[in-house]
Amino acid sequence: MAQLSVTPRTAGDVTRLGLAGRITISVSHLHSLFAGRDTTVAARVRRRRLQRARRDLGDPALGGPRSTTPPSPAPSVAPTG
Repeated sequence: MAQLSVTPRTAGDVTRLGLAGRITISVSHLHSLFAGRDTTVAARVRRRRLQRARRDLGDPALGGPRSTTPPSPAPSVAPTG
């Protein structure tokens, strides 16, 4: 059975149509490659999207958190006068 994976080379548009287009097969053939497996095309696309979202949310260059430590509360300022 053909080995199908989404790699950095094929990681652009993570949709069934985008994936099938990048590897130059039809969407129906893409689905047939997943027949008899423990997953579906939709599940694989969803998992890849979640992986990308997790990676992007953790990337400080994309505005993600800079550390896993929660921010410290702002110091309170005593009123003067």
